[in-house]
Amino acid sequence: MNFLRILTKEAWFQITCNTLPRRMYLFSLLFVPLIYSFVSFIMFQHSGQASFLSYVVLGSGMMGMWSSIVFSSSADIVRERENRSLELLMATPTPFWLIMGGRLCTNSLLGLLSLGVALLTVRVFLGQPLYFQSPGLFLLALIATVYTFASLSLLISTLFALSRVARVLQNLIEFPLFLLCGMLFPVEILPSFLRPLSWSLAPTWALEAMREAMTGGTGGFWFNILLTVALASFYLWLSTIFFAKIERSVRISGTLGSI
Repeated sequence: MNFLRILTKEAWFQITCNTLPRRMYLFSLLFVPLIYSFVSFIMFQHSGQASFLSYVVLGSGMMGMWSSIVFSSSADIVRERENRSLELLMATPTPFWLIMGGRLCTNSLLGLLSLGVALLTVRVFLGQPLYFQSPGLFLLALIATVYTFASLSLLISTLFALSRVARVLQNLIEFPLFLLCGMLFPVEILPSFLRPLSWSLAPTWALEAMREAMTGGTGGFWFNILLTVALASFYLWLSTIFFAKIERSVRISGTLGSI
């Protein structure tokens, strides 16, 4: 009950204070996927691929979702640091990973609005028909995707907590994930030395699961879901370990910002 109460309070704080009142976050959440949808549709409409709309919709939605999550996650850390409250949060009895987890889960859920914007853009503004061959499986894959982004962003937030240049790290992390996870193209076209890195990223498998559920090619759906959940759970486990080490260091030195 205490665990759920902390998550609920952090989620409410994130919505009312850190995300929706901030115009830059709303731009990243709502307008970025709109731009991505138009640009990717123009790029792929003459590709001759029957499933190109799945890459336009899911790629644009997931890029917008990831952009808003990374932006908000780094902004949360920077804001706490500027307010001189980051070390205080680290020193509270509540584990810092749980505080950040509540905020990042909220960011991931709000990020679903980016997918909604991409769907709306393709269907209404671009006039393209959209079909979901397996709606139930797509919903399951969407839940796994939210869990994946929340776990991955929690792991990355350990770097933001240690760094005094979180904004720079945000820009370094955002776009490489677009490429490595194959958000707009199959990862098979990446150079062979980059593919193992792509396979180690849970969003790669989450996107594959959603595309299969959308297009009806469910042959590898459960394998993709299994890998998605397994990798996301591994990220979550690593996050708790890293945050515990950071907290011990803060309690000893009384400061953050070693990067």
